[in-house]
Amino acid sequence: CALGFASFIFQSSMVIVQVTSNNLLRIYGDHSIFGSDITIAVAGIVAKINLIFVAIVIGFVQGGQPIFSYNYGAKKYSRVHSTMRILLTITTVFSAIIFAIMELFPREVISIFGQGSEQYFEFGVMYARGFFAVLFVNGVQIASTTFFPSIGKAWKGSIISVSKQLLILVPLMIILAHSFGLEGIIVSTPISDFLAFLLSSSFLIYEMKKMPKMDIVN
Repeated sequence: CALGFASFIFQSSMVIVQVTSNNLLRIYGDHSIFGSDITIAVAGIVAKINLIFVAIVIGFVQGGQPIFSYNYGAKKYSRVHSTMRILLTITTVFSAIIFAIMELFPREVISIFGQGSEQYFEFGVMYARGFFAVLFVNGVQIASTTFFPSIGKAWKGSIISVSKQLLILVPLMIILAHSFGLEGIIVSTPISDFLAFLLSSSFLIYEMKKMPKMDIVN
């Protein structure tokens, strides 16, 4: 239960974020030129694109999980360090590629999921570019969430998961939506992503510095 708790929070909190986001988009979309139907439809498409991205990154980090667990328990710390470097390189490069695609070709990607009016694509481009504005750092946060449970420190992974989705993103969406409308909802995601990146990076750097660089032979 302890080892799976971080993943449980991450997955279940995505539902809470989606419900909150849809309700805010309905309320503030009705008071915009786009209307609530367009804003909710676009948000659903962007959420599906993000879900594909997250699923692939989770596949990468879960591939590293047994390597971390075995070698950390066997005190082969050099392998833990090298695996983390490889994992962060892969997830960062992949995140940067998806970031570039979504920033350069958002209309083309959204059109894969269906066609709409010019206002539909106008909001779609604006929402997608804002939503994925700092996607290139998201791999670090996801990797950290999985890494800590794999070395028996599940509570750190749980803190990262809870902080990003429930303690940062949901309150931020509500506050910024009240102050700036749709624009506030859009910018709340990249702000929370960046803050979660800072938190997970600080946890990860501290843990890797504390961990010996060399293997310990019994």
